[in-house]
Amino acid sequence: KDDVDSDEDSSEEDTECSALKRVKQLEGTIAAVSSNQFEKLPCPIIVDSGAAENVLPVGWCPQAELLKGAQKGKLYAAANGSTIKNKGSKVVSAVTKEGQWKTMSFQVADVTKALASVSKMCDKDQSVVHNPPWHEDGSYIYNWNTGEYTNMILRDGVYVLETMIAPTHW
Repeated sequence: KDDVDSDEDSSEEDTECSALKRVKQLEGTIAAVSSNQFEKLPCPIIVDSGAAENVLPVGWCPQAELLKGAQKGKLYAAANGSTIKNKGSKVVSAVTKEGQWKTMSFQVADVTKALASVSKMCDKDQSVVHNPPWHEDGSYIYNWNTGEYTNMILRDGVYVLETMIAPTHW
């Protein structure tokens, strides 16, 4: 019986230690964001069920390298029927309001706002849940691999993600 109790105590200590590490990590994130080491985007990222790709405007996140990938030069159809040319891609490190670190891959194009594609999120084992504004759970993105919930905010009729972007040296 003593051996079983010892194993249970050890498991509880490991869980407690893990929780303390997570709290310290979040405190560091919050301190970094609060000290303006991170940059706020000109507009929040719009969560868009009609977008086939995550898209970032040209000139946003200059600290992220513009990569030339297989999609460079590809043409997209905009909502108004015009075509938009892919100029490359960027991988951006960000932190959410919940203190979650995210690495987001965007295609870069001549658009005016950043879009997060719902289909791309679903491809990465995430669910996007839109609830009425009065619903106690709010609207959120749920990651089936990590169990994390990331809140979305309804602003001007669209759901958005408010994130802070990591600086170049991060």
